[in-house]
Amino acid sequence: SFVAISVFIDYGPEWEEAWNKHVKEWVPPPDSDNYVSATVLQKDLTIPLRTLEEEQSEPYSKNIVFYCYYGYQPGMSEGEYVWMDEWGGPNGLSLYPCRVVQREAVDMPGPNGAVETFYYYAMVMLDEDALAELGDISSKFFQNAIPSGEYHFLTYVPRWAIEIRDWFYSKDEFMENSFRHEMMMP
Repeated sequence: SFVAISVFIDYGPEWEEAWNKHVKEWVPPPDSDNYVSATVLQKDLTIPLRTLEEEQSEPYSKNIVFYCYYGYQPGMSEGEYVWMDEWGGPNGLSLYPCRVVQREAVDMPGPNGAVETFYYYAMVMLDEDALAELGDISSKFFQNAIPSGEYHFLTYVPRWAIEIRDWFYSKDEFMENSFRHEMMMP
């Protein structure tokens, strides 16, 4: 049988005083009321993603970035590509930052035989200029970024081939006003 055991650790009065001060003085960061974790958005693949046009009136929170599996290779010519299944999944192809331009709903039989709505997307891939607008950090993580001025556009991208992630250093643990204090042992 399973026995629940609780362990209480006393970090000492200095830690407790610092915690109480933090609780009393803490103010939420700007735009925190709009914050949604990427994990929450990524969890349900049936919810339609908003297009750039829809984001004008209902934007995602600033921490959200979309990534598409894409078979891009340096030197690949720019243009419009129809998404290919072999670009996605566990085959090791890279994820590239992208934006949702268009969405198409398609009704088809689902795994249980009932008709379900599946969404396919047209995505514009972010080039070096667009990544630079997102912040200096991007150049450190995207060595094979699409060169500035190149236009790469993917059509018929299934929802499962798009990942929603939190932008670098945008999660709670990176907030400047998070509580941090040494754990003192009395």
